[in-house]
Amino acid sequence: MIANGRKINRHVAGLPTAAALKLAMAAIDRGDYPEGRAALEQILEREPNNAAAWFWMGYCEDDVRARDACFDRVRDRAKRPGYSTW
Repeated sequence: MIANGRKINRHVAGLPTAAALKLAMAAIDRGDYPEGRAALEQILEREPNNAAAWFWMGYCEDDVRARDACFDRVRDRAKRPGYSTW
């Protein structure tokens, strides 16, 4: 699984954010959370205020507190002017 995450991470680096987010969402939808997480981490490195990426990162978290922290970031970013969405 880690190899898949690294593979998608390289692919995401050159993609526009919307396309990278679609790859992450597809991975999460098929249950490949490590791959989805790897893509989301890459997106969040370049766009730390991307509310959609934080939303989907919440679905990758097993820990309830970590999941809530991601969703809190979505709420915080949605309140700011110029926040990114999908």
